[in-house]
Amino acid sequence: MGVNTMRMALLAALLGSGAAPAAEWRSEGPELGTINDLTVDPARPDTVYAATSNGGFWRSDDFGASWRRLGRDTLAGKLNWIEPDRADPDILWGGQDASGSGLLRSTDGGATWQVVSGPVKGELGRVHATGVRIAFAPSQPKTIFVPSTNLHYRSLDGGKTWTTFRVPDQDAYAIAIDPADPKRVYAGGRGQSHQISVSSDGGQTWRGIGAGLPERSFDQLLIPPQRPGTLYGLLGFNEVWKSTDAGETFEPLPKVAGMSATDDARIVLDPSHPDRPWLVGEGGVHRSDEYGNWDSFTRGTGDWQARALAIDPRDGENLLLGMAGDGVYRSEDGGQNWRPSRRGLNAGWIERLYAVPGQDGLWAQTTVGLFRRLPDGSWDEVRQPFSRSGAAEPNAIVFDRHAPGVLLGVDDRDLWRSTDGGTSWKPLPNPPKEPSLRQMMQGIIELPRPDFRCLAQHPIDAKRMYAGGDRDEPGQAVFRSVDGGKTWQAAGQGLEGRIDWLLAPRDGQLLAVNEDRALFRSDDEGGSWQRLSGGWPAAKLTQWVVDPTEPQRLFVATEQGLYRSQDGGQSWTRQSSGISDVEVHAVLVTPAGSVLAGTDSGVLLSRDRGDSFAPLDPAGDLGFVRALALGGEPLRLYVGTAVASVQSTAWVEP
Repeated sequence: MGVNTMRMALLAALLGSGAAPAAEWRSEGPELGTINDLTVDPARPDTVYAATSNGGFWRSDDFGASWRRLGRDTLAGKLNWIEPDRADPDILWGGQDASGSGLLRSTDGGATWQVVSGPVKGELGRVHATGVRIAFAPSQPKTIFVPSTNLHYRSLDGGKTWTTFRVPDQDAYAIAIDPADPKRVYAGGRGQSHQISVSSDGGQTWRGIGAGLPERSFDQLLIPPQRPGTLYGLLGFNEVWKSTDAGETFEPLPKVAGMSATDDARIVLDPSHPDRPWLVGEGGVHRSDEYGNWDSFTRGTGDWQARALAIDPRDGENLLLGMAGDGVYRSEDGGQNWRPSRRGLNAGWIERLYAVPGQDGLWAQTTVGLFRRLPDGSWDEVRQPFSRSGAAEPNAIVFDRHAPGVLLGVDDRDLWRSTDGGTSWKPLPNPPKEPSLRQMMQGIIELPRPDFRCLAQHPIDAKRMYAGGDRDEPGQAVFRSVDGGKTWQAAGQGLEGRIDWLLAPRDGQLLAVNEDRALFRSDDEGGSWQRLSGGWPAAKLTQWVVDPTEPQRLFVATEQGLYRSQDGGQSWTRQSSGISDVEVHAVLVTPAGSVLAGTDSGVLLSRDRGDSFAPLDPAGDLGFVRALALGGEPLRLYVGTAVASVQSTAWVEP
């Protein structure tokens, strides 16, 4: 069974288990996605397809203004490209980076996808592409070529059957077919004596061409439809080469300033301007004039790497740009200005969610930054104070349960406080006072100040907080505050090194986990600590929580499963009923004591305090769950996924 088949089986089991009444799910955003490819349907120019990393394939029918996901069986892994079939509008092709899954095909417009496996006449019984783009013969659309390093594939019947072939004396990573002559095929790759070959008989025989090319691999090979004798090649180190004599000789275009050799760049040809290629990559968006000089068109494209460009064949001024982090941008003036164009594109990867029951406010830590949901439902990226130039990734956002609108933000060595729901922030704590004369005589020249790698709040008194850090001084791994974080005193006697996790289950009790994943407990608010080891997992922690109905009951999510303690952390057992053999990314205990676990196979629910778990029916495509949160009034369950941003449902205790 293939990887995607197994994942679909898990999702099917999740959808059909009947373990709980079907929830009505709502897609919340943020509208993000890592876009690897954008393709305009040549038969329907308003239709654009997108391939993403971990977010599936997407389709827009209004040239990028709004988007909808295609199917659910391609949600995991990097999708390199997507192409509509030239002969049948219901068939789509895609390339995927995953074990055993190179070439994908959908025969129902993208609702379902299958790995192409033949039938093949030749040496192999499976069409296994390396993720590189297939090539259609423009004048004979049922002729399809699939480059696959050394052994390649050809179909003359639209993919129903395949034959294998090789290109003598070279590998091939890109294939291009003459727009007017389907028998004339070019294969660009890497060889000892040449890097490109041409066939005049549909791939039966080949000869080497390409005088002037360096000994570097082809990444792309493109032919302008209006000029069959012109070829553009993108070679290693992001060099663009051009031939005007059907590939016999090549000359380099000038190098693009700001485009490094390590960029994952792509060439895109403008259908209305064949002598004006585009180059997009980490170094930005660039266009060449007819003389080979490059101009930059990056204003308004954000801070993320450009990976794909789609050009409206009816109007070369109308462009779509796919980014490596924050989705799609659109320009209507030839790239002079760009604006986001990603409505409905909920393909973000969520790492953590922050919310609190009874209060407004939802925060999402994504792989491309920190985002806050605004009252109107839109999302705003938050950088300051946690980052001024790049994506913010604070260690935690903590809601004051007793004061709506008050938040604390932890960013490694800094602590910040907001009283307006996160709109503005001020630094905490107050600077420590200067040492007294007596202290200086004792050799104390600097009063201790905490680090803020992690933060815990007292379960009753919101002004009492605890910070774990990375201080070398004995007894200063944990600090305590009784005034809301304004001042701090050391409370780590018996602890040393970096503290990565802190938890305050009940009055006076603290739990800490250090960089070696060892567990410690204090029963006097950090005055002294003892190490606990009874069943404590050695696996990497992803989250831990307290059962609000019984503070002695704790849950720890790890990469090796879910663990529970019934005695305040003294002993631990791995939960196995309905939740064994899964990596648990998130755990949540509701106010009534139900336990939710986020896993690669969806959300699991326990009604019996963690004794047993059953799937929570998502009634949608939650995919891989990375984060959980309860928030608002009335309560909503927020689920952060690795494929579909944030999903939510009204939460009523089962």
